[in-house]
Amino acid sequence: MDKIQELREARQKYAEATQLVCSLKEQADSIQPRSGESFHELLGRYRTAQEALLLHRDRFRQLREGQAGTSNKGGQLVAAFHDAFEPYTSAVKAVQSTWAQFGEDVQKVIEPFRDFQRVLAALPKDKLEKLRQAVSGLGEEFRKSLDEEERTFFAVLAKRGWIGLEEYYTSLELRHIVKLGETGRKKSIDTFVCRTFREGNYKLLNQISKGWMRIPYLKKRRKIILQALRAHRECRYALSIPTLLPLVDGLAVRIVGRTPKSGKAIYVKDAAKDYRSTEPQVWSEFAEKVVTKLMYKSYDFEKRPPSSVNRHAIMHGEVISYSSEANSLRVILLLDTFSRLLARKLAKH
Repeated sequence: MDKIQELREARQKYAEATQLVCSLKEQADSIQPRSGESFHELLGRYRTAQEALLLHRDRFRQLREGQAGTSNKGGQLVAAFHDAFEPYTSAVKAVQSTWAQFGEDVQKVIEPFRDFQRVLAALPKDKLEKLRQAVSGLGEEFRKSLDEEERTFFAVLAKRGWIGLEEYYTSLELRHIVKLGETGRKKSIDTFVCRTFREGNYKLLNQISKGWMRIPYLKKRRKIILQALRAHRECRYALSIPTLLPLVDGLAVRIVGRTPKSGKAIYVKDAAKDYRSTEPQVWSEFAEKVVTKLMYKSYDFEKRPPSSVNRHAIMHGEVISYSSEANSLRVILLLDTFSRLLARKLAKH
């Protein structure tokens, strides 16, 4: 097949896959939160479309880079600009329009960039500085908007005691969770998260537990973990929760180290603080809040516990209403978060 024709077909498939993903996202945004089953069905189609999009994108890039190797500098500059702005939806639409008649119009696309460096060099210093500030400002505004959106996502999750979901949810799913919170149906957030980890006969949960076995501390306790996860799948949460909580304590010690002669036994708050400092992202900030304000908050046993998944209340027999699927999954995700943190620390040594 002619190289230009092959590249054109790859670009077309890439464009069609992009349009499908955008279409599915628009459909999902239009679904009301109460349509839970419909939304989950749509998410399945969305994930499949995303996987196909990535395959078509990679194929298109491979072919395009092959062309750039034999093309002129202008063609390479076009490819560089394409890659730099590809994450933006507006640029994706522009790329689709620009490349629609690739075989006939490619020279027209390249031509404006041939003298790009010369044009910049000819600009007065004051105008060049203004241009630089304008471009820098756009990037900063975009970054701020993303930060604000992320903060909204994880603030909503943290209020329900959820951490670690940044590893498993797309922005589409997180936006749906925010919708659930905004409509006042906060328990629907728990239902949504639990259903995610229950899908495919607990496929995601099984993948997570396999990753834990890379940690020597957890691998030695494999039988305990497997029995606890089996209890979770069998809805015996009164068994899974108190079985896994001590493993969270054990991981925390190995993350921050034990303080000699301190008499201190639990280092989970310290580990959460370490997580925030070593991975200063929005999700680590809210993870620390969930640990310190809910799950591991110290309190007077004569008073009401701060939450039904409070470690001290559960392990000291002060609360009996902790055995829910959501609470069991909260402990699993905390264990998973700490396992990933410890794995990164071990990899550095």
